[in-house]
Amino acid sequence: MPETNFFWDPLSDNILQERDETGTVTAEYTTEPGLYGNLINQNRQGIESQYHFDALGSALALTDDNQQVTDTNAYTAFGETTENSGSTVNVLQYVGQKGYRHLGSGNYSIRSRSFSTLNGRFMSVDAIGYDAWLNHYVYVRDCPVAFIDPGGRQPNASLYAFLPRIKIQRATITPCVNAECGVKFLLPPPSIVSSGFVVQEIEVSTSIRDCDGKDVTSMFTDRPYVHYWEAFDIANIRFRANVDDPDDNFLWKGDFEGTTGSRTVTGIAKGAGNVPLPDEFTDAIGVPEAGTLPVTVNRPFGWDQLPGTPHDMSVSWDCCCPSYCALMRTVPKWAIEISVGPGASPSCPKQIPIYKDIK
Repeated sequence: MPETNFFWDPLSDNILQERDETGTVTAEYTTEPGLYGNLINQNRQGIESQYHFDALGSALALTDDNQQVTDTNAYTAFGETTENSGSTVNVLQYVGQKGYRHLGSGNYSIRSRSFSTLNGRFMSVDAIGYDAWLNHYVYVRDCPVAFIDPGGRQPNASLYAFLPRIKIQRATITPCVNAECGVKFLLPPPSIVSSGFVVQEIEVSTSIRDCDGKDVTSMFTDRPYVHYWEAFDIANIRFRANVDDPDDNFLWKGDFEGTTGSRTVTGIAKGAGNVPLPDEFTDAIGVPEAGTLPVTVNRPFGWDQLPGTPHDMSVSWDCCCPSYCALMRTVPKWAIEISVGPGASPSCPKQIPIYKDIK
């Protein structure tokens, strides 16, 4: 059997090249920078293939330079290949985007350990030892539809992912002056989640026009679009002095007479219990909307693998007729809409209890 040697980048811990027994390069890989950076393409003996991944990071298809599909794959939740077409040599298949390397016979090398897709478990004990999950062979807490483990050491083994319940504490409006909405996070009991964070992804969009239709958004805000993640310490939520106070406020305040406009706040809250806050969160420098909360403008690692509860608030107004409105004894149009969605959660009730949203 021909010998294949893999050459790694020590910083990203990704495969850079494959070489044969003579040292000749047989394949080269392009990945994004950073630890376990996402795989982009491979060049195997002069033939380039672009990878196309599903949400988990498994290679569903390869395309050539002409954007023609050359290979396709399908997998079970634990990575067994159920469908395969094409002849391109490809060792990065199931979660190949993060460097899971196929060894053959349904086994994968995930850096620190080998993994059996047939058994749905690792083939050796977790090197972390007794700080890891109770079963030291278990793969991602038996929840492969929501989690991956690119290091093979279960770095998030203590993570308790939960879906925060959302309660609208209050919603008030003062026409042409302000709108406010209070949000309360309802958490699992302390016996289950003793520490950790509720993290919200927030997007804010603002559009304001004068009564002649001219865009005057910049006269009211220098930040018409904002996108960030903010973190709420569970201890602060649980031990708030007044339990009826909201945990978060969405406030839009100003003098909007003579304008029409809208402001939309789109949020999704996710719970991560019993873990420290990731290093990318810092003091809210440059993100005044987050107040004093830890914040980041970069997508946190593993964010897309957690279940979440969406909650949106939109405010719209038409305050273009102060004189006419006074004459006709009517009020300007001012509306506030709030929605709280159930969110999408993986089907793993034993390992990850999901607390359903209430409306």
